Amino acid sequence: MQVRNLMKQPVVSVGQDQSVREAAQQMQTHVIGSVVVTDGERLAGILTERDVLHAVAENRDLDQTTVGELMTKNLITAGSNWDVVVAASVMTTNRIRHLIVQDREQLVGVISLRDVLSVYLPEQVHEQ
Repeated sequence: MQVRNLMKQPVVSVGQDQSVREAAQQMQTHVIGSVVVTDGERLAGILTERDVLHAVAENRDLDQTTVGELMTKNLITAGSNWDVVVAASVMTTNRIRHLIVQDREQLVGVISLRDVLSVYLPEQVHEQ
């Protein structure tokens, strides 16, 4: 199975100048664990629920802290034609839960570890 069959689209994105609270609200609204961060049309990073959790633990003001302050900038991306096993291996090796999917530098989706697990453990993943 290929990444394109599992990736979430359209991509939910936020600007790097938005507050962490606004980004967290987007994650909650769309029931997702990350948002892609853009700078105009350019891909700038990713903010995950883990980043938000760290901000809370550090007692940061979520309305004053910007997404750009917390986002991961060194992105690891996948191609939509990648095999899901390859994507899972990249996630495991890099200890990440989300991969931004690009085709020819074009942002096309996001795949999460949960999406990958749904292939191998469909009953357990879909029960939740």
